[in-house]
Amino acid sequence: MQTWLRDRWEKNGPGLISRLTGGFNRFLWHPHPRSMEAEVPVFCYHRIDPTGFAADLAFLRRNGYTTITADTLLAHIRGEAVAPWNSVVLSIDDGAADLHEVAYPLLREHRQRAVAFVCPGLHRDAGHRHDGSTGEASGLCTWDQLSEMNASGLVDVQAHTYDHRDLARWPRPVPVTGADPGAIERLREQRPAFANRREDLAACRTILSERLGKDVRHLATPRHRGGRAVRAAAAAAGFEAVYGGFEPRSLVTAQGSDPMRVPRLLPHMLRRLPGVSRRPLLPVLEVPSPDAPGTAASAPCHAGSPPAVDVCVVHHRGGERLMHTLEALEHQTLTPAHVLLVDDASDDGTVEKVQQRFPSIETVVNDPPAGRPSVGRNLGLTRGEAPLVMLLDHDVTLHPEALRQMAAALAADPTVAAVGPRLTFDGEPERVYLDAGGLHLLGVSSCNRRGRPCPAPDDEDPTQPPRDALLGGNMMWRRSVIQQLGGFNEGYAFGWGEDGELTLRARLAGYRTCVVPTARGSHEYRPRGSTRGGAQVENR
Repeated sequence: MQTWLRDRWEKNGPGLISRLTGGFNRFLWHPHPRSMEAEVPVFCYHRIDPTGFAADLAFLRRNGYTTITADTLLAHIRGEAVAPWNSVVLSIDDGAADLHEVAYPLLREHRQRAVAFVCPGLHRDAGHRHDGSTGEASGLCTWDQLSEMNASGLVDVQAHTYDHRDLARWPRPVPVTGADPGAIERLREQRPAFANRREDLAACRTILSERLGKDVRHLATPRHRGGRAVRAAAAAAGFEAVYGGFEPRSLVTAQGSDPMRVPRLLPHMLRRLPGVSRRPLLPVLEVPSPDAPGTAASAPCHAGSPPAVDVCVVHHRGGERLMHTLEALEHQTLTPAHVLLVDDASDDGTVEKVQQRFPSIETVVNDPPAGRPSVGRNLGLTRGEAPLVMLLDHDVTLHPEALRQMAAALAADPTVAAVGPRLTFDGEPERVYLDAGGLHLLGVSSCNRRGRPCPAPDDEDPTQPPRDALLGGNMMWRRSVIQQLGGFNEGYAFGWGEDGELTLRARLAGYRTCVVPTARGSHEYRPRGSTRGGAQVENR
């Protein structure tokens, strides 16, 4: 619990302090704010969605905003020069291929600029793979592309550590948006982590300066983590500005502010800036998937067989509800490669019944009981070898096509890390039990559709933003991604919140998490006890 509280405070504390001390009041909360004038907001992108990014650039151009470089912002902070009226900074982290393929052409079309923070240890010359063989690099820009964009003046290339490590928790590696995780891991094995942060940052700055032919002076910290030790290491390596995430007291940069603590905002907040077609407040408070307006729900299923799927079911005293769940797995049109049942020390004879009725299912018993489903789910990630793993509660019955449809959705879109089914109440297929949730700015997940009529797939409104926090513990993951993220946080009491928190981590790493509405299932909602709270615990 102590670790969970620390992680949560590091992620959400600065944003909460900003809200309480008026930092958000610059433009987010006011219904009719004044212009930004000499205050400069900085927005942080990872994956670049063509439609969303083009709309952001058009909004800025229509409302008279000027996009500036990191050097211009630093001069403005120091009072050496005044930035143009209504300036903003668009920063793009990690150097994924869509920086060159999508962002760069759109910046040229709209006559705007961006700052790209990249890791020199992860980029290769054209014609060389990450493993040293010939062929194009996997998922990231080449050095030729970085040099081309930097020379154009449209993309100001700056530093993001040598090979994308967490500076606040050195030398923990951080997933790289848009890159092949296996290729990045092999590359890191070839070049072990530097002895300390300062050496890493010094090498990063030197290589970038030499390759780009300029003095690289600006650093963005992976996962937006910083602190005094990080800022000291950056200063020792020669950096003059450090970009992070939310900062207490202010979310915008002004003259006289600290250049070693430049705050950055999430990209969906950009269209909350003063101007025509300004977004309403409530959608801004929710955290959408990274720069992506669509969902896996609309992704077409590939022809042929989808990837293999392992299934992990976690239960405690599941009884007949568990039997229904396992029977539904036998009727799937995509047969699971392996089914694992994790029993949390049930004492009602359930394990024996499963072994008799489903002899092919592997059973593991937690003894003593863990008391939290996240423990069992993490155990399931270590069993089996299929590239996809379906995590399932014991009281959910999937329709026969559900596994195939979810696996096909993952196969259709490599930017999606996990998908979930649309669940209805048992015996009430017209009423939604759970199909997705929203993530508030402070990390709190919500489910707003429970009890509402269940729309037919053809009635889905494609103009509505996705509510794509996967809740309830029923979700299909790419095994490599969820293992890379470290699995579920096991510090959550009763298993509440760990699902939304994991999807938030995936999205911060640059992935999407989506619901597939055509993949259906039912939830056997049978409250026990006399209180609503008890019913919620029983049916979580």
